[in-house]
Parts: sequence; C-alpha cells; structure tokens
Amino acid sequence: MTPSPRVDPWCRLLAPLLLAASVLCLPGCGKSPLLEYRNAELVNGKFYEAGANEPFSGKLVNVPYRQHLRDYPGASAIIHFLGIAYKINGLDLLNVRSVQAVCDLETDDGIVHGAVICRLPGETAVWLTVGFADGRPDGPLEVFEPQRGQLLMEVPMRDGQPTGELVINDLDSGNQRMVFRFEGGVGSGEELQFDPHTGNRVFMARLVNWRYEGELLRYAPDGKTLILRAQFQQGLQHGPEEHFYPDTGKPSLYLEWQRGFKDGRLRRWDQSGALVEDKIVQYEHTLQDLLHPVPPSTAAETTVPATDTAPELPAEVQRCVDAKVQAFRDERGADEPIRYDFIAEWEQDCRAGR
Repeated sequence: MTPSPRVDPWCRLLAPLLLAASVLCLPGCGKSPLLEYRNAELVNGKFYEAGANEPFSGKLVNVPYRQHLRDYPGASAIIHFLGIAYKINGLDLLNVRSVQAVCDLETDDGIVHGAVICRLPGETAVWLTVGFADGRPDGPLEVFEPQRGQLLMEVPMRDGQPTGELVINDLDSGNQRMVFRFEGGVGSGEELQFDPHTGNRVFMARLVNWRYEGELLRYAPDGKTLILRAQFQQGLQHGPEEHFYPDTGKPSLYLEWQRGFKDGRLRRWDQSGALVEDKIVQYEHTLQDLLHPVPPSTAAETTVPATDTAPELPAEVQRCVDAKVQAFRDERGADEPIRYDFIAEWEQDCRAGR
C-alpha cells in the first residue's frame, strides 16, 4: 500500500480559516470600484478620485447631468427634440428638473464609457438611459416619463451624433407622435407626424440637410383627408400652396410662392365651394404672412374682383393661434424661428378648440 503523503500540521490549522475568508470575499469579488461624484474631480477631461494620481475606472454615481453629460456634438439636436416631446405631451418639467438630473455612469481610465442612467430629482425611476463609448454617446438613447414609466423619446446615437430614426411617443395613447430621421447628426430624410388619438399619419415631408425639400402634406385626423399641400426647394417655399376644408375636402385656399416669397395668384373659397377672393399678390415671406395668408394692406397687390372677401381665420381662432405663438416666443425667445408645420398644427388645434 502506498503511504499517505504527510500533511504539515500548520496547514491543517489554516485550511478552515482560508476557506472562511474565501467565502466572505465572494460577494464583493469582481465588482467595479464605486465613487461618489462629490469625492471626484475632473482634470483635463478625465475623472479622478480626489487626490489620486491615476484616472478613475469604475462606477461614478450622482453625477450632475447638466455639467458633464451635455457636452457632445449632437446635444443641441437632442435637447431640441426633447423639448418638442415634452411640449406636445403637455409636460413642463424639461427646463426645471432635467437640468438638475443626476446620473450613474461607468468610466474607463477616467473617460465615460458604458451605460449611463439618469434620474430626475426626487425620483427613483429612470429618466434617461444611453450608452457611452470613449466619452460620447454611442448606442440607443431613451427618455422616459418617470411617474408613468413610459418611453417618451428614443433615438440611436453614434459617436455623439443622432443617427437613424428619432421617435416621439404620445404618453396618453401610447401611439407614435413623430418620427424624424437623422443621417450623421443631420436632419435628412422623411419626417412623419401622427394624430395622438387615431394614430393615423397626419403630416409627411422630406428634409435634406435640415431643409424641407419637395412636397409637404398635412391630413385630417382620419389620415385620409388632405388639408394642406405645399412645395419646398432647399428649405424655401416654392410653388403652389393649397388648403382644403377638413370636413369636406373641398379647396379653401390656393396661393403661389417663388423662392420663399408669396408671388402670384391667391384664391379663396367658402365651404360651399364659391370663390370669394381672387387676386395677384407680391410681398415678402414673414412670420406674419404665415399666420395671415391674406397680404397686409401695405403689400403690393393687384386684385381680381370676386364676389366677396373673408378673413383667413375666425377671430377666436386667430386669437388662439396668436396666444400659442406668444407662448412659443416666451419659452424659446423672440429670435427662435417657428417651424411652418407648428403654425399649421396650432391652427388645426385652435379650430378644434384645443
């Protein structure tokens, strides 16, 4: 019989202690180091633990979103569309609470790299998630309404720029409200908008380098009845603009444009189909013009007599639209351009009493 190997007595005494130590170690083994933001410092674009000589690699928590996670090439576009998402859903938290959001993130050699999860003040539910690679968003960016836990907006990110389809959802119905396409951080491709109640497509246009190009169409909530058709070239309205009554589909307005200027025939019909105005107009394209397709009295025009004239909008509808324009200016500033489709949507909402 082969003799058993001799075991040192010290090994017999230490073995149970070593086993216990290994068991105690297991829960914490393999975890990344954890660092509170208040104990970190940013030096030359890298996070360090305060007083450390080497950049921090691990999990950094309670990082202010506004100070450290909005400095990337596509940030302005994301903030712009996030503002749209909040506005069309009747939310007013964007400018107040999102700037105070705090985030948990992963760093590698001091650079943000990995998942970023942000929460609004006083909330435990997630507000925003996005992946980072080498200090820039790279992966799906998702924004939620924390109190409902619903997805509000999503867009793929690549090297800090939005790319692909940006989708804004309606929180009440769960339907898509808007789809906008990016190519390398630039708005290019099809833009679609949907009625929040029916889910039907009510707006369609194409952009090239942030500018409308070709035909712009708007439909009634049924998704079938055309209420607006316009033409654009390089972001300027060019060609006929046609409006139709949403309940009958009959024409209500025809207007000709030349490279961003109203220049040509203007015709208007009442709901019975009778022509009530027919004139030649030549005047400059301004915001006031967009709100009032009938040119002001100072505009140069030659009128072709018609049976009657009528204002573009009923007085109560016009007051409603003017109030929405003023609210936009109060929020964004007097110099912020108002998109053409915003005005058309406001007019439609005001006609419906919204």
